Amino acid sequence: PPTAERVRERATDGPLRVLAVGTVVPRKGHRTLLDGLSGADAPWRLDVCGAEPDPDHAAALRARAADIGVRERVRFHGRVSDDALRERLRASHLFALPSTYEGYGIAYLEAMRAGLPVVASSAGGAREFVDGENGALVPPGDTTAVRAAVERFARDRDALATAGVAALDTARAHPTWAETGDRVRAFLRSL
Repeated sequence: PPTAERVRERATDGPLRVLAVGTVVPRKGHRTLLDGLSGADAPWRLDVCGAEPDPDHAAALRARAADIGVRERVRFHGRVSDDALRERLRASHLFALPSTYEGYGIAYLEAMRAGLPVVASSAGGAREFVDGENGALVPPGDTTAVRAAVERFARDRDALATAGVAALDTARAHPTWAETGDRVRAFLRSL
């Protein structure tokens, strides 16, 4: 994980770099994200990383980006390696995935571990750890709320830095995959 100092330093660097990581399916809210970003009155870039099991849906998202005039600011990477994902996390400012529902949302915590504030849907597990200090919760499908959250962080880099440090603190309060595995093994051995 980066240091708080590195998170603060990164927050001032260039246009807002938004990252969305998740399987590219309708439930993940990529269209809501694109439409919200398209209305944002601030410079931004979006990287979308995730498997594309439905080629027609992925093609529709690319076409939508072109139709709303943001194609040059959006990159669809498809499924990426762990190393490439770590690099995207290091290079980004904000994680946004306004899914219609997430059971838990491990991708949000992984982004927070990289010091990224999160824009997530208020439907599902993310509401258990995303708050006004480490990110923003938006109603499912609400492009206006997505736009407002993105604009806030794009315009106020101090708020972005503060939320990034709060995201680090939130991630530290939750177990990693390795810690969770250790706990499960210890529980099973106790039986």
